[in-house]
Amino acid sequence: QNDMFFQGDKEKWKAAANTLKARYYMHWVETDIAYCDSALFYSGSGISSLEGTMKTLHGTESSEQNMWYQFGQDRQDYMVAGFNLVDLLKTNNDPRDSIYFGKVAGSINGASPNPDDVEGAGVKGKSYLNEEYFGADASIDIISYEENLLIKAECSYRTDKFSEAQEALQDAQTAAEEKWGFEEDTFPDISLTDTALRDKIIEEKYIALFLNIELWNDY
Repeated sequence: QNDMFFQGDKEKWKAAANTLKARYYMHWVETDIAYCDSALFYSGSGISSLEGTMKTLHGTESSEQNMWYQFGQDRQDYMVAGFNLVDLLKTNNDPRDSIYFGKVAGSINGASPNPDDVEGAGVKGKSYLNEEYFGADASIDIISYEENLLIKAECSYRTDKFSEAQEALQDAQTAAEEKWGFEEDTFPDISLTDTALRDKIIEEKYIALFLNIELWNDY
């Protein structure tokens, strides 16, 4: 009764632990591709559904609020959406742009990292998080079903299991459709090959793990 994450479901705890192991093996893959075999092994018994995602728990009381919401309330205009992610989502016609970010004067705008871009620089007129999805009591993924699938996708690609990589990437995008309530086939079928497939896997992980510090390890 005191288990705030999985309400005492031991199998969900085991699955989360296995995905966590897969994540840590991914940190070592750049030094030795053989670690992909271990990552694939643990992701194979890792989180297997959206219900298995481990999330933070928050409430509307000031001492329980989501930290991103608190930051926006206490330090308004300290931090806004970045141009690169906003532009990527718009270019891909990815509806997660309006899930992640709120509109300012009717549009979603990101701050440019280019100091010479006078129009795009600074926080004025730029978007912050969409409070409908990232409000005071919003949960944030700690370790997720999507990450587990994208670990499978990347390591399958790196070990020349290209059809498995395509399938895992497709499953990750299907999971995103279900997670955010999008229509089926919002994202196109995966038929990419070679480096285009690799790049799409990394791109999807960059988008799907929004607000997760694990992206810094990928970077």
